[in-house]
Amino acid sequence: MSFAQYGISVGYKHLGASNWENLVANYNLGANTNFSPIQEGTNFAFDYSFRLKKKRIEFHPEISYSRFIRDWKFEDESYSVDMKSNFFNLSFHTNIYPLDFAGDCNCPTFSKDGSFFEKGFFIQISPTASLINNTFKDTERKIDSSDLAFGIGIGTGIDFGLSDFITISPIFRYSYLFGAEWDDLDQHLKIDSADFSDKNTTNISTIYLGLRLGFRFDELNKYGYR
Repeated sequence: MSFAQYGISVGYKHLGASNWENLVANYNLGANTNFSPIQEGTNFAFDYSFRLKKKRIEFHPEISYSRFIRDWKFEDESYSVDMKSNFFNLSFHTNIYPLDFAGDCNCPTFSKDGSFFEKGFFIQISPTASLINNTFKDTERKIDSSDLAFGIGIGTGIDFGLSDFITISPIFRYSYLFGAEWDDLDQHLKIDSADFSDKNTTNISTIYLGLRLGFRFDELNKYGYR
């Protein structure tokens, strides 16, 4: 293996948690409430990257954080609810460059021969572990719960070499987490029917659209910067 770089990423995430959404849909909010969805969130990440020496496969172990918030209240402000989901993620992104797979140039994208699409387009596979911290708060109480869920993601992106030092990469990724649990969410929402208790556990899908900045500090060292 050869080459190493660091990267920072920021992006938009859309979350789908069908069972949790079903519980909320069955919660009697009443007609006079102001309601906001939980689906929209922001993701921040840091990664360290390395690649195979003879093939265009790169590995990007990454830690990231994303947050989703839902809140509502009656117009007379007699009752309000605040639900938060914080995701602390550990991912192992693997980028495969199918149009330049045999390329063995250990140099930045900016320095490679060929079209930017051929040398920069990649497919990404991303096994992920997520520690999910959920908070339910209303006018009477605040309850926290945590769960660890595992999943897989698949995505695509393209590297644009701005220089030998900096690469910018727009990325699109779809991920799926299996069996995430929000302890007693049905009870927090005051749903008495036992038929809903199994919906405290849900599969979670996320759609991510983000931008990564990669930095090759070994390129700076070539010019005497330390």
